[in-house]
Amino acid sequence: MNYLRRHFSKTLLLILARIYAVTIVCWQLLINTTLQDFPYRVISPAFEFGIFSKYPISSSQPVELDPQLCKFQEVSVLVDRREVKLIDVHLPTPAFKVRKLGFLPIPVDFNTNKQDKAYQVLLDRIAKIEQPLLVVGDFNTSDRDRNYRLLSKSLTNASHTVGWGFGFTYPIETPLETPLVRIDHIFYSLQWQSLMARTDKGIGSDHQYLVANLKLD
Repeated sequence: MNYLRRHFSKTLLLILARIYAVTIVCWQLLINTTLQDFPYRVISPAFEFGIFSKYPISSSQPVELDPQLCKFQEVSVLVDRREVKLIDVHLPTPAFKVRKLGFLPIPVDFNTNKQDKAYQVLLDRIAKIEQPLLVVGDFNTSDRDRNYRLLSKSLTNASHTVGWGFGFTYPIETPLETPLVRIDHIFYSLQWQSLMARTDKGIGSDHQYLVANLKLD
């Protein structure tokens, strides 16, 4: 199963569907659209999330959180007649203050109170799922943060196991002409095996896209 996620570009979606043979795509901050390559789709009412799939989507349940926190989209997908749970997330950004060191912004104050609450809702939901699980999206969390470590206790990051290089995804436009941090992730449960993970510059987004090839054991 190939999988792709990031902000929406129909052109990018079409190109990668043909080149990578992507079978499931998850987006945040998208426009409503259709594409023959992906006959099954679920788009949230506010178009914040969109899941496009070549596999049948058997059920969909948007999880509504406090508007000050976040929302995430949960679906069930039939992969080779097995039910797979897929959660597409866009978690809140930590509150922080920065000072400039030359052209580089340096954080000087960091507060994750709002993000902590959203992560706890997500972790509680994950603990109740027994099916093969994918949790993907914009986590606004690097692998050095406490919330990332909490999530990685029960799930594995594809970029860590089979990725190459730093795998940074944000922001695309920097004075160094390269992203500076990895805050977009593909996590999976024990029933999966990761074969490939990589990032590349997309179209119409300030994040790089992230694509992985996963095998269901």
